[in-house]
Amino acid sequence: MDTSTKRKAKDNNQDKGHPSAPFKLHRPEVMFQTSAEINQAQPNTSTVVTNYLNQLAIPIKANSIEVRNISANLKDEIKGIKGEIKGVESNLSILFETKL
Repeated sequence: MDTSTKRKAKDNNQDKGHPSAPFKLHRPEVMFQTSAEINQAQPNTSTVVTNYLNQLAIPIKANSIEVRNISANLKDEIKGIKGEIKGVESNLSILFETKL
């Protein structure tokens, strides 16, 4: 019988990491994307900007039409008010002349 206190080397010498670690640590894999994968993941910037601008154009056009309509209405009202002012002025001048 061998009475030595030396431990025998393990027959299975696989890398098991640090003995106190509960699991084996793995080296991370470095992944590189191809240009085709990048193009699929991110849409074309000019297309995105064009779509965004087209979406913004809809309310802008609607607002500009509304502003034109309001402007036309205001012009008509101003013409009407100017006509009323001329009528009042002529009435005042008639009243003033009759009092003199």
